[in-house]
Order: sequence, then C-alpha cells, then structure tokens
Amino acid sequence: MTDIDNEAERLIEEGDELFDNDQYEEACKKYEEVTQILADYVYAAYFAWSDALLKMKDYDQAIEKTRIVIEKKVTFRAGY
Repeated sequence: MTDIDNEAERLIEEGDELFDNDQYEEACKKYEEVTQILADYVYAAYFAWSDALLKMKDYDQAIEKTRIVIEKKVTFRAGY
C-alpha cells in the first residue's frame, strides 16, 4: 500500500466512526477528503458518503454519489 492509500483508508475509517455516531455531516467531510486524494479507495468513500447522505435524507445527492461509485468500480456490488 502506498502512503496515499494508507491516508485514504484512515480517512474512511474516521468517516465510518463518525457515521456510526450519527455525525453524518462530519462523516461526509471525511469521505469527501478521500475523493480529493484519488486513491484506490475512492469508490468506497463515495459509497459511504452516499450512505451518510441517505441518513440525512438528501436523496438526490445520495443518488449522485452512488452513480459515481458505479462509474469508479463497476464490480462493486454494494453500489447497486
């Protein structure tokens, strides 16, 4: 794993912890950070981001993020 991958994984884990504590807006910020560094985990960040948006009832943005998941990693079944 590269340093960028390690950073992406760390940010996703931080976002997941925030998500688990119902801090969805803060979780979205962490997931967005991952998309900025464009690591191999970018699809996972968008997936988690869409999940947080669903919890916030921002359905249009959740759909947009899910579409990006599918574009980034067609084989990621959870994105469907």
